[in-house]
Amino acid sequence: MRGLRMWLGGLVILGLLLAAPLAWRAFAQQATAATLRIDTADGIEEARFVPIRGVEQWLQIRGRHRNNPIVLMVHGGPGFAMAPFAPVFLNWENDFTLVQWDQRDAGRTFSRNGPLPISVAEVTADGLAVAEYLHRRLPGAKIIVLGHSWGSAIALNMVHRRPDLFAAFVGTGQLASMPDQETLSSEMVLARLRAAHNAGAAAQLQQVGPAPYRSLAALLVERKWLRSVDTPAERALSSRMLPLLLFAPGQSLKQVWDFTRAPKYAQSTTYGELATFDARSIGQCYRVPMFIFDGDQDLYTPAGPALRFLSQITAPRREFVSLPGGGHDALLTMPDAFLAQLRARVLPLGGEGAPVSPYFTCANAQ
Repeated sequence: MRGLRMWLGGLVILGLLLAAPLAWRAFAQQATAATLRIDTADGIEEARFVPIRGVEQWLQIRGRHRNNPIVLMVHGGPGFAMAPFAPVFLNWENDFTLVQWDQRDAGRTFSRNGPLPISVAEVTADGLAVAEYLHRRLPGAKIIVLGHSWGSAIALNMVHRRPDLFAAFVGTGQLASMPDQETLSSEMVLARLRAAHNAGAAAQLQQVGPAPYRSLAALLVERKWLRSVDTPAERALSSRMLPLLLFAPGQSLKQVWDFTRAPKYAQSTTYGELATFDARSIGQCYRVPMFIFDGDQDLYTPAGPALRFLSQITAPRREFVSLPGGGHDALLTMPDAFLAQLRARVLPLGGEGAPVSPYFTCANAQ
């Protein structure tokens, strides 16, 4: 009997130890929800699964004025959803309706469905279906598609295939030529390791062979050392985003766990296609205004190839914006500076008369 009492007492103590952090997490989730609450009469605050090409995919739609232009966020990774990071973008919601879409093999879409077939073509088709849904859900609102990293390749394909759906394209951490960008990235990382007198890391990087890398395993070696020499804001990004992930309102612990697992599936499946990606293969004529906002310290996708790509395409408007001090994830590390550029350069395109006239042709581009 004494042993039973001790066993039960141990269970009670264990329960209390587990209950305390869970109670704190629930409190933090409620506090985050209160911070995120939209109370304007014409605001919109929705988060739900939407059937997209036969797959239940998670959409989060937030804005203080539903007639504002839409920013459709096409996240990177692949597999790295950004919906839990809504507090980062609170200031955006005055000027834009921000749509976070968890792609297949990412975030809550992955948690609901498990691994799915994924490729540039599949996700592009999904993205166009999402844009069509948004036109039905918010009639008359103009859509600006914002692609980050992997998402910038998807968004390029989206606006090239269906310019009628979009008012503008904005790329950041822009993929242009992955072979060229990986080569530049490797050279920049190696130079920084040598400048830091980290001979062991430099030797390890050289051992995996020259970029572009033939395997994801080789790339991950380079990425490990890249993170060690990245800008301070980029190195601290994971620690800054983790609390937002843990305390995202309505998100279960299983969904948190699945969030961290998703990129492994997505990246292993798409590595071969992504490693050879060249934006020039999509086409040279774009019928919407084209913007690239890149951090000038981006070590993952150095900006030179993206700038060359932009200079070689034809579009009604082309602008490259360098964000001083920004890295690959400037979207997350300096959201207010990013927003200032969106307001100045892109927001006017979401008003009357946008998107660009369907009669625009490459022959009459400036």
